[in-house]
Amino acid sequence: MQIKFEHFSACRVLIFYLPNGFYPAGAEFATTKSQSESPFLADIMTIDGVERCLLTPEALAVTYSQAAKTADIQALVLAELDDYSDRPPFFTLAKQLPLKMEIIEAIADAFIRPTLFRDNGNIEFLQLQNNILTLRFTGHCAGCPYAQNTLNNVVARTLKKYLPQLEQVQPEV
Repeated sequence: MQIKFEHFSACRVLIFYLPNGFYPAGAEFATTKSQSESPFLADIMTIDGVERCLLTPEALAVTYSQAAKTADIQALVLAELDDYSDRPPFFTLAKQLPLKMEIIEAIADAFIRPTLFRDNGNIEFLQLQNNILTLRFTGHCAGCPYAQNTLNNVVARTLKKYLPQLEQVQPEV
């Protein structure tokens, strides 16, 4: 099985783009402090240096520690993906991800920040209260004339895809 992957060293994230049908629906999340019910994610979390994983139908995003050897993590994750690709469906029925700042950060690291980094920008999440997320654009995104478009069409759309209970994403006032 051939897997495309990207490495975003600024976020310390490896993103593995999954073939169709590998993980059909929902999302799962695991950290060193909160293990997943998924045996696949549990196996990924045993790799030395892995701090958190986000599994979606599109990709597996693996965040690693500062001291981790990314080439080792990459090889071991690819081996796990290969092992699980031959098994019957390994996933549990994915539950809705809880609305937590660490999950928002993981989604941003995997699906939002790589796009912003290409334009020398970033986002900082300031507050999550009553299902409303407040953020600040930084770098070249701060004051950009397209920031509102990016907020609506990239940031909010991506976050709400995995966290439908998120009611609003707004810039700081």
